[in-house]
Amino acid sequence: IPPIYIAKRDTFIINVPFGYVNPVWEIIMKIFGERILQLRKERKLGQEEVAKAVNISYHSYRRYENNEREPQASVIRDLADFFDVSTDYLLGKAD
Repeated sequence: IPPIYIAKRDTFIINVPFGYVNPVWEIIMKIFGERILQLRKERKLGQEEVAKAVNISYHSYRRYENNEREPQASVIRDLADFFDVSTDYLLGKAD
């Protein structure tokens, strides 16, 4: 598989094979989905209620919980604020 170039913020460029998925990032996103699911259930809320509170679609929120979509930083921040936890907690960097 030939490598491709992926541009990142601040023009940092890395060379990775096409289709490469960072396994560490996959673990972080799995933790994120598990944590927002746990927090929602602890508060006895529906997915639609949380999605509406943070101004995202129900389908996007459902995909975050199911580890099918990667959230933007602003969504992570909004969910952390809504659940009154840190973004580090949501991303598995703090307990």
